Amino acid sequence: MTSDLDLSRFSAEAALDMQLLQALAETAFNLERQQEQMVRNLRDQFVPWADIAAALGVTKQAVHKRYALKPSGRSPRPVGE
Repeated sequence: MTSDLDLSRFSAEAALDMQLLQALAETAFNLERQQEQMVRNLRDQFVPWADIAAALGVTKQAVHKRYALKPSGRSPRPVGE
């Protein structure tokens, strides 16, 4: 997830900040993928949406909306829980 951004046009401090920003963005992307996998794993183990939501510090509705259905159409468990 690296970019072809030309850092030579920035000051040394700005170039370093840009590199750090890119690293943070990549880390955030990777963490999001890991979180999605963990939610799927928990749902495969029949952990309720409410408990997953509590662990994430969000509402049941928010976690359900975000993770219930993926583009593949795969739902770890029937949505009607």
